[in-house]
Amino acid sequence: EVVSAVCPHVERIRKLAQEAEHEGRRVILIGERHHPEVQGIASWCRDARIFGNAEEVAKWAEETAEIADLPITMVAQTTCIRELFESSCKILKKECTNVKIFDTICYATRKRQNEAAEIAAKVDVMVVVGDRKSANTKHLAEICRQNCSRVLQIEGADELSAADFADCRAAGLTAGASTPAG
Repeated sequence: EVVSAVCPHVERIRKLAQEAEHEGRRVILIGERHHPEVQGIASWCRDARIFGNAEEVAKWAEETAEIADLPITMVAQTTCIRELFESSCKILKKECTNVKIFDTICYATRKRQNEAAEIAAKVDVMVVVGDRKSANTKHLAEICRQNCSRVLQIEGADELSAADFADCRAAGLTAGASTPAG
């Protein structure tokens, strides 16, 4: 018996990409080029374009002569940073007349990113727990660094020391979505 353990949010993106492909639309995926989620979604399309940042989107739009009328469907990796997605949207909306944009950032991820940013802005040290290879954890750390000068990305409590909290009045804590409770 084969059981799919694919996250329903990722499955939704795959279906959107597949439908776009059947409609003859170019699929634009905003995310980390080598991430398994992004690679899996892109594999359902003949010519999906993957962009890791808004600058790459802008450069592609500038170099693509038929961009104005090209039928495009844009989706994002579920853990994509909101700011990156929105800046990429602005570029495509400005350049394209036939673009469909789907906000596919996972709600739980979006909520956690917003909460982490709020906490990081109020503390002296921010601790982000999660696998170093996890896109979700990495993005949380990036977001926290925008709001806090001391961000510690760790996989376990044994990586922390008292020195990490020297001169610290308040510390914050967040964790990547796939971080075990223990």
